[in-house]
Amino acid sequence: MDHTTIRILLIYDYADRQREIEAILNEMDIDQLDLTAMCSQQLGHDSLKTSRYDVCLVDSNFERTSLLAQIRLLGMTAPVMMLTNDSGSEILAALHHGAVHCLIKDQLTAANLEESICAVIDQARSLESRAEYERFYLGLLDNTSDVIYTQDLEGNYTSINRAGERLFGYSSEELKFMSFQQIVAPEYADLVKRSLKSMLESRQPISNEVVILNRQGDRVTVHMTHHLIYRDGQPVAIQGVVRHPDAVVSLQPDHLRVKEVCS
Repeated sequence: MDHTTIRILLIYDYADRQREIEAILNEMDIDQLDLTAMCSQQLGHDSLKTSRYDVCLVDSNFERTSLLAQIRLLGMTAPVMMLTNDSGSEILAALHHGAVHCLIKDQLTAANLEESICAVIDQARSLESRAEYERFYLGLLDNTSDVIYTQDLEGNYTSINRAGERLFGYSSEELKFMSFQQIVAPEYADLVKRSLKSMLESRQPISNEVVILNRQGDRVTVHMTHHLIYRDGQPVAIQGVVRHPDAVVSLQPDHLRVKEVCS
C-alpha cells in the first residue's frame, strides 16, 4: 500500500479487549495510523457518518448481525472486519450480514491483522472481478476448522476450503469434478437429495446429520447445513457447512463474562 494515513475505527464491548487490540495494532508495521475506538453500546449517528474511515474493526459478541446492520444504518461506508471465534457458521453469518473479512480471535497477531487490513483496503479500492472476489472470500475461510464449500444447484462441488480437503481427502480441484453423491454414504444420498430439493422449494436452510465416506473409505458422522446463495433475487448456488466431532471450536459462553460492558 502507499504511505498515506490509515484511519481505523475499532468497535469493542470491553475496555480490556480494547486495550489488547490497540496493543496489537500498535505493533503493526504501519507508520501512519489514525485509530478511533468506540464502545458498541455507545455508537452514535454523527460519529460514524461524519468521520471518514478506511476500515472498521469490530470485536463484539452482542448480537453481531444486528450490530453490523446498525453500523450501516448509522452511515458507515468503510469495509467492516469482524473478529470471531473459530466457527465456520459464525464467520459465514458475519460475512452474510455485511462484514467483508473475518479474523479468528485466538489467532490474532500484528502480522496477520496488518496483512488483512491492507488487503481489505486494497480490495475496497480495486475489486476487479467476481472471480477475484470469490478467491478472496474463500481465503477468509481457510483458517476455520469447519468445512465450508459451495455447490451448484445440482449438488456438484464448485469450491471448498482446506478443512474440507482434509476431511474429504480430495483436493479442491478434484472435488470440482465430484457431487455430494460421491461423498455422502450411499444410504444417506437420497436423504440429502430430498433435502436439497426441499430447500430449493422452501428457500429455507436445511440441516442433516449424515455419514460421509472420505477418500480412504472411512465413515465419518457429520452435521451438514446448507443454504442458498442468491443473485438478483434468484438462487444461483448452494453453500454448505460441515462440522464433525473432531472439530475444535473455541467459545466463551456469555454467562462466564463477568466484566461490565464499556467498563
